[in-house]
Amino acid sequence: MNETDIKTLNRVFDVFGRQKMQEALAIIQETFRVREDEISDVRIIKKGITNRSFVFSCADRQYIMRISGIGTDEYINREDEQKTYSFLNHRGICDNVIYINPKTGFKISVYWGQAHHCGYYDFDEIRVCMEKLKEFHQMKIHLENFYDFFGYIQYYEDLWKGAPSIFEDYEETKRDIFLLKDFIDTYPIEYSLTHIDPNPDNFLLFTDENGENQVRLIDWEYAAMQDPHFDIAMFCIYTNYTEEQMDQIIDFYFDHQCDEKTRLKIYCYIAVGAMNFSNWCEIKRGNGEDIGELNHRMYTTAKRYFQKVNEKIKLR
Repeated sequence: MNETDIKTLNRVFDVFGRQKMQEALAIIQETFRVREDEISDVRIIKKGITNRSFVFSCADRQYIMRISGIGTDEYINREDEQKTYSFLNHRGICDNVIYINPKTGFKISVYWGQAHHCGYYDFDEIRVCMEKLKEFHQMKIHLENFYDFFGYIQYYEDLWKGAPSIFEDYEETKRDIFLLKDFIDTYPIEYSLTHIDPNPDNFLLFTDENGENQVRLIDWEYAAMQDPHFDIAMFCIYTNYTEEQMDQIIDFYFDHQCDEKTRLKIYCYIAVGAMNFSNWCEIKRGNGEDIGELNHRMYTTAKRYFQKVNEKIKLR
């Protein structure tokens, strides 16, 4: 490492903690069979809302290493994540994983420096990402784990450890959201592996060394068996889209052939997914992490889309 790398590494230590970084460096050295002085170009990537990552170079290539965020072991099954990556790796769907440890959550992937995340409001890119998402769903992959989105609403609430919701009408809102369950269960659903968190930040777009345009879906921590249409809802809720823009995203996925019954089911998923996300945000808040206005936006979306469904089918 040169002097710049050493200074950067010291900042990395400050962010991740010296013990975790020493573990990370040991893993890099063992995985690539390099000395510490052969690791270079270290820099911190802007932290996500679940984990933190840093980029480094060795063996003439760049890689990105993920370090699990605080408390993630309470709500992420890293063994399931490893199984998902074992199945998907090198199929042109996900990030190319070099190392993953289900006990610690450390993960090393190839870093595509020229890649960029899907633009939140670049609807040409969003259309391409919906095509990629549909391509993945059409693989109809079956693994063992199942994502019970109603169960997770309560599970995340249990992780608040007795702290009340910041929303005064939380209990009423939760009852409303659970009214959607019987209606969703009337649909025949073909379960398959679903990403669960396919937000725009988890789509990478880039041109490969052969000049081919590529789209990859990264961060498969929550992936499990579920209705693939739940992924469409989760993409829609992540950013502050209008209802018209959410409908446009649904239309991209279905090539403008989404029937009204399926659209109404996706509206249910938007409400349930947003409630799920809001409860997850409360865990992060309880851990002292700054989640900005995300929690309020998710909670408001859950209520708004329950009302949108309720206007159609009169659940209460």
